Amino acid sequence: MTATEPDTVLPLDPAAGLPRAAEGSRWRRFGRGLRQFARRSPLSAFWGCIAAAIIVVAVAAPVLAPYDPLKSDFRHMTKPPAAPHYFGTDQIGRDTLSRVIYGSRASLTVAIGAVLFGTTLGALWGLASGYFGGRFDIVSQRIIEFLQSFPDLILAMAIAM
Repeated sequence: MTATEPDTVLPLDPAAGLPRAAEGSRWRRFGRGLRQFARRSPLSAFWGCIAAAIIVVAVAAPVLAPYDPLKSDFRHMTKPPAAPHYFGTDQIGRDTLSRVIYGSRASLTVAIGAVLFGTTLGALWGLASGYFGGRFDIVSQRIIEFLQSFPDLILAMAIAM
C-alpha cells in the first residue's frame, strides 16, 4: 500500500514536532528573531535601540517635553543645567531640553521626507531607464556615475555657494 491511496491512514509521528503555526505566536517568533539578531550583531542591535528611542521621543514630544519649547521665561535666562531645566536655558529663558525634544521631530520629519523623495525619484528614474533602454539608459547611467564620483561634502559645498 502507498500513501497516496485514499484508504490509507498515516500515523502521526510525535518526533516530527508541531507544525510551524503551533510553535508559538507571531510575536514570540518576532522576539526570538530579535534576540538572534542581537546575539549575531550586538552593535547593530544597540544602535537600533538608540534609533528606536529617538523615534519614540520624537513622536511623544508633547508628552515628554517638560516645558513649552517656545515660551520665554525671563527669570531663567542663560541658566546652567540644573534640576528644573536639565539642559539649562537659552538667552531668552527657553528650556533647552524641550527644544531638543521638539527639534528631534523636525529633524526626523525632514530626514524621512528626504528619504521618501530620493527613493521615489530614484525608482522613477530607474523604471524609466529600464523601460526606454538604449541611449536613454546609457545617458542615465553616465549621469548617475558622474554624480556618484563626487565626494558628498564637496558637492554639498558647491551647491550651497
